Amino acid sequence: MEGYPRVPTASDTDVVGRRIGAEILDILFSWISLYFLIGLLAILRGAFLPPVSPPEPGSGLDDFLSALLPFLALGLGVFVMIPFFLEGLWDGQTPGKWIVGIKVVQADGAPCTVGASALRRLGLVADFLPAFYIAGAVSIAMSSRRQRLGDRLAGTVVVWGQPEQSEGVPHPKAAGEAMQTEARQDMEEDMGPGSLNPGGRSRLLVQAASPARPRSVRHRSARPADATPTRRPGSPRRQLLNAPLGASLAGAHHFR
Repeated sequence: MEGYPRVPTASDTDVVGRRIGAEILDILFSWISLYFLIGLLAILRGAFLPPVSPPEPGSGLDDFLSALLPFLALGLGVFVMIPFFLEGLWDGQTPGKWIVGIKVVQADGAPCTVGASALRRLGLVADFLPAFYIAGAVSIAMSSRRQRLGDRLAGTVVVWGQPEQSEGVPHPKAAGEAMQTEARQDMEEDMGPGSLNPGGRSRLLVQAASPARPRSVRHRSARPADATPTRRPGSPRRQLLNAPLGASLAGAHHFR
């Protein structure tokens, strides 16, 4: 039993499409196995026991049902016992999960146990309520680690078969945090110790790590390069101060 080498994150459990494919493959595998085992059992029964014939009218059904009992037990084992306990015996995998490259582990990354496998399978009853797997789909959509109701009951999550497979699909939040950490490290290396006081240095690091925001630009009307800037006339007294000396004396006499 291997389990998972770390506590599964959101990117490790982003395998919803593969889970659907694994369930379809497991159903096909169960039916093929059932037909094969029933055929094998029928061959062995015909070789060592008399053939099973339908009951005659008026006779009891005990002999007929007792003859069919091995077939019923076989079908129950294929469709119930194997899905219930196989994940706990085969490192959280079924044939479908093994093909698509995912497995079931406990929420802390420990291997899936037989009891946890049985509980998550029992939770399928709640997942199918009220119909067509609606409760399970809502639970998966609202869970950060894509847990259906059976997973919440058993304390399990579905992850990639190997941690390296999740590296190609990083979670957006984790990717943003990694970029900010890398930007801070680069800025610290460029500035060196003692270049700024602690407060200014931390503000500069935060600004460098945060996404840049476009600044608003004021558009001014274009004018020729040789155009003389125009001035407002201003008040009469201001005009008097800016006028030549003779005109200023005449204006001053006017304002008396």
